[in-house]
Amino acid sequence: MSQFDKTLSVSLNPQDPASIAQALQQYRQHLNDGSAFRLDGSLLFNIEFVNQQQRPLNRDDAGANRSLLEHALDTARRDHRLSFYTEPVLFAAALNFPELLDELKATAEAMVAFSRRRNDSSDLFIDDYNVFGVEALYMLARQYPELSHYLAAFLVPYWNLESFYQPVLLLGKLVEEFGWRRELIHAYLHCDGEQNRRCFFQTTEGDSVNLSLLEHFAGHPDDYPWFKAQLLKRLEQTPLLAYANEQPLEQTQPILEFFYSLGDWPVEADIDDTELWRDRVKQQLILGRRVEDEALSLLAQLSEQSQPLVIVAEAWREDDRHSLWQTGEEQALAEDYDWDQYDNEPDSDYAALFYDLEEPEDYLRIGELEELDAEVGEEMLCALAELPKSLGACAYAAYRLSRLNSPHSLSPEADKANEAAALLRWLAQQLPLQFQHHIFYEGGEYQKKRREHRLLKSWLTDIDTEGDVAKMAQIASEILYTSKDGKRIALLWSNANKGFQNGLLALYFLLCAPELEAPQWQALKTLAQRHWQLWLTLDPLQLIEKIYYCWADYAFYPAIDDEHIEAELRQNLLKLGVSEAQLDAHCLLTEQQVAAYRPADKRFWQGYITRLKQFAEADPEDNSMIGRRLWQQQQQLLQALHTSRELPRLSFFGHLKAHFPETPLPQAFFELFDLCLRQSFSKSFTEEQAQSLCRQLKAYLTSGEGLEPLTPQATAELQDWAPCRSDDPADAAELSDFVWLLPEAQGRALALFLAGLGTQSLYWLHRPSVETAYVNHLIAEGSLSMAQRWEDQSVGHKRHSDYDTGLAFQSAKENWALGWLDSIGVAPQSTVYFAVSQGRAPAPFLKHLADEGRLPETSQFLTLDERVRLLKLLAQAGADAALFSAFLQDESAAVRQLAKDLAQGSWKSS
Repeated sequence: MSQFDKTLSVSLNPQDPASIAQALQQYRQHLNDGSAFRLDGSLLFNIEFVNQQQRPLNRDDAGANRSLLEHALDTARRDHRLSFYTEPVLFAAALNFPELLDELKATAEAMVAFSRRRNDSSDLFIDDYNVFGVEALYMLARQYPELSHYLAAFLVPYWNLESFYQPVLLLGKLVEEFGWRRELIHAYLHCDGEQNRRCFFQTTEGDSVNLSLLEHFAGHPDDYPWFKAQLLKRLEQTPLLAYANEQPLEQTQPILEFFYSLGDWPVEADIDDTELWRDRVKQQLILGRRVEDEALSLLAQLSEQSQPLVIVAEAWREDDRHSLWQTGEEQALAEDYDWDQYDNEPDSDYAALFYDLEEPEDYLRIGELEELDAEVGEEMLCALAELPKSLGACAYAAYRLSRLNSPHSLSPEADKANEAAALLRWLAQQLPLQFQHHIFYEGGEYQKKRREHRLLKSWLTDIDTEGDVAKMAQIASEILYTSKDGKRIALLWSNANKGFQNGLLALYFLLCAPELEAPQWQALKTLAQRHWQLWLTLDPLQLIEKIYYCWADYAFYPAIDDEHIEAELRQNLLKLGVSEAQLDAHCLLTEQQVAAYRPADKRFWQGYITRLKQFAEADPEDNSMIGRRLWQQQQQLLQALHTSRELPRLSFFGHLKAHFPETPLPQAFFELFDLCLRQSFSKSFTEEQAQSLCRQLKAYLTSGEGLEPLTPQATAELQDWAPCRSDDPADAAELSDFVWLLPEAQGRALALFLAGLGTQSLYWLHRPSVETAYVNHLIAEGSLSMAQRWEDQSVGHKRHSDYDTGLAFQSAKENWALGWLDSIGVAPQSTVYFAVSQGRAPAPFLKHLADEGRLPETSQFLTLDERVRLLKLLAQAGADAALFSAFLQDESAAVRQLAKDLAQGSWKSS
């Protein structure tokens, strides 16, 4: 049986109208109670219509409407036109009998009702390519254009337009065939998806296929008042469907959404810049009246309506969208299934036992390995044949091998040699193959460096191939890494799953295993050492982190609570060539992470503070034995940190500056700044332009003079330039992160440069570095100590788990940052734009500007909706009523009305 075969059949005589009517009634019942679908990941249409001999209906059963049916199938379907099409045959047959029109309308209403209850095209599928209902409703619309609104309403807002666009293009086919007659305008008003409505006159890519409705109104002005009356009627009867969880319902503007999709409005804004584009559309004229005024007028006529204008579909209001289908036969099957069969018979199916080693989605934990070891017990020789060919299995096999001669081994002495030999044979065959699979693939840099590729591959797989580790690491850095802009990013570290941790664990356990006499041992150990040395040379901190994760007590941090386990792991890694400085760097960054984000053991942040203190105490002028040792340790730690992620490194420098302000930041900080500066420009400019801009900016930061040539108004290259590194990892540094760490004068100068790039250039106030800077500011001014920092009720751990505390922290942080920017001379246009458009609770800052009479004229940089929000924020902050009189001349009616209400004291905050 095919996975798409239908298990529910409805029989009928396609030549008998009474039989067809009965089939339509049964169909409606199945739609209404949900039994027309079964659960298969998402919902799957499960009805097949058959004739009296139980043969599925075919094209001949459409009778006189066969050509209509074939046109619908050819037009509505991109693939599999002649599979699972009995429902369109039913409709085609019914359309032969005018007396069945009421039955067809009732069935169409049931289809639309189901689709709107779900608001998700993935719940409407018949097979992998097609959905139910579309061809039926399209044929109904072609036969009776006045019923085209059923198809329009069936195509819900949450429709996959990228890969499943064919059904939505039928709307344009209807306009192409019938023109913008009022029946099609009526259909437009019953189509709830803004992008879907555009398909009445263009393709999903935006290519024009018909006159837009906006163009139609220009030539047929009498249709426009009818359109507005019908829009009111539609919203009075049926609310607009909204996307679930996308935005608060009160922010949805149902009247305006129908205006936005009328056509390609002639505005100077990209439609992808939604807020700006919509703001420009509101100011356009339609038959002599502003769009915003038209929408407000219509909305006023609906103000007395008790029914909501916008709702979320029924299915999206449920905790489990498919709970209705998780009953009956499927639930019985689940309840009858013996989920404990593998626990009862561990030797019956080792493949199931080893399933989690196949494609692990998370880090392997020591507890999992121990539990698996206990389940396998003495049966390893039997189970080995079922061990999957994966790095996870290699990690387990190496783990098992490392424990054979330990007191914890479960195998009798007599069997240990046999098991060791078997494990070694398996690992000798699989480990090199699995590493090749994960590391080497054809394409990219390999094609350019084939000789180096072959040499590295041979060195890692053949012990007779000689080579220096440093040379091989250099080759690997050019082949296995992305070297763009001087920033090396290992492809393997960025895998979506944590698979490569398994490879490193396999190496770790293998190299920690006792010496064995088996013939494969020395060769396998030599290759394992080469792999280990390669990764230790390329990225030591990543290697350490991945190993630590196996014993970690936290889901997202490689931190180990048990100090004895941590000490043992540390000793093993030291024996395997990891340096003290590399382990210290790993521990420093781990302590920083776990201390900042969860209430872990106090020893983590106490250890972090101790490391900060030791680092700060190092003095290059101290020639005592202890002094020289401290300085040497500091330099080694900096060298080890060089390969770490950038933002944690900057956080360390920030904590150092806040806690020990007298200690100058190390040269490594300024080198990182120079690197970030070069990369920021090199991503957008030619090498010559980038170098020139770098020189200019550094000269300005040093002297504090020369900002004017570095503004977009003076330098064309800086127009539309944003100094972000968008294709780098999330923990890469940006220029703005250095504002708070550079010497004070340079930090202010950099902030003025960044703020001068445009009104919308303060996006970086959302960067994590601003949070760190705010807390460091509190520490530096003495209102918070470093030791209290992580337990403080306002800025510590609690803000991550308590919404109100977190919101208060974000608000305080933003108001502090905006106040600081204002104090150094950043134009109010920039700070006000950020506060209104992106701020969380910016009312105190806005009121401060208003009280000082420094609130700028906002119509040129705030949208209509943003000006409304500005007024509400000022009112909530208790601004003087006289302030609002300045907005009484605003071009927006909504702004003018709110300003009038506020000036008169008649507006009440909701």
